[in-house]
Amino acid sequence: MRPSGKSLLWTGIYIAAVIVLTLLAWWPSWARDAAASPADVTQTPPLSQENPTNPSPTLEIAAQPSQEHATPQPSATSTLTATLTPEETSTPTATLTPEETPTPTATATITVTDTATPTATGTATPRPTATPTRPMALLTVGETPEPHLWLARPVREDAHNRVERYYPYGATGQDQYPLHHGVEFINPTGTQAVAVGHARVEVAGHDDEISYSYRTRFYGQLVILRLEQRYNDQPVFALYGHLSKVYVQEGQLVDPGEPLGEIGMSGVALGPHLHFEVRVGENSYWDTRNPELWLDPLPGQGVIAGRVVGQDGQLLPEVAVAISRAEAAGSAWRQAWTYTTRDIRVNGSRGIDHVNPDDGWTENGVMGDVPAGTYVVGVRVNGQAYTQQVTVRDGEISYVVLVTE
Repeated sequence: MRPSGKSLLWTGIYIAAVIVLTLLAWWPSWARDAAASPADVTQTPPLSQENPTNPSPTLEIAAQPSQEHATPQPSATSTLTATLTPEETSTPTATLTPEETPTPTATATITVTDTATPTATGTATPRPTATPTRPMALLTVGETPEPHLWLARPVREDAHNRVERYYPYGATGQDQYPLHHGVEFINPTGTQAVAVGHARVEVAGHDDEISYSYRTRFYGQLVILRLEQRYNDQPVFALYGHLSKVYVQEGQLVDPGEPLGEIGMSGVALGPHLHFEVRVGENSYWDTRNPELWLDPLPGQGVIAGRVVGQDGQLLPEVAVAISRAEAAGSAWRQAWTYTTRDIRVNGSRGIDHVNPDDGWTENGVMGDVPAGTYVVGVRVNGQAYTQQVTVRDGEISYVVLVTE
């Protein structure tokens, strides 16, 4: 049976439609896009295989250094329009938290932050120290505050009764140790520690439970004397730390030279020695003064106290001070350091540990046990040398000021 004309017509239309659809499916997408807009298309850079959520390393991103998590910006050569959303960040505040470390300042009087509320146990806790709004007045050479070289040596003459120079008051042993609130007398275990004056025993025992520094178990076995003599109507205390034995009891009266205990290395100590402190006003770690301005100099010797300051009068911390004999000024006889500060953790929070200058001398450096004679004291700050000549007299404190630029 022959197909009708109408059937042939519909068959032809069907075949033509199939051919057209086949050609459209075969024609590539890039050819369609090029035909539609050949001059306006830029290929989007591929995503990195290592980190598929970020652009490839070939894409230049402009950093924003002032923000912790800055929004990356594409370079001018890229037409990438997608914006990367930064993680949500909190705005930093000026309040110290246990995770923050404060920056030491260039003054010797530093506020201890995040202090704990004092308790009834007698535990020594840090107290804020007022930061001066202007530099303290400089003493001039020849001006002499009231001396207070009252104290005998805390060890007898037949022992090593000189202050060790490697770890003086206000130093860290060039950042090896905690900030030093006292001085050292190195002697073998069992050497007797003796009273430096007429006094009453304030503390005798150990610091396992009650802290007499910024933490417990720091001094180990210790003795603290309250001297009978007062200074500017303030009590004066003498602390003996790292003892191996304690002879005295709290409340006991003692005379100069009376044995208090034996030198050891209890608490935080690397070897047998006596740690000796002077505290003025309160029996507190935060009220120490340099013992070398209180100890009676050895026969024929004196003390050099001084300040190293900038043009604005602010004390300069941790400056090396060279002391030379006048006849050999080019060769340092001894080296000292100006007082410095150190980060410290107190009751779970961080603050800045510091020491105090003397009430009268307002120094930031001391060198004791200096034989009488003439010396040159010098420092180098920002590549510039500064020197001052000073005469040391038997049994006296000599004062020098170095003003740097």
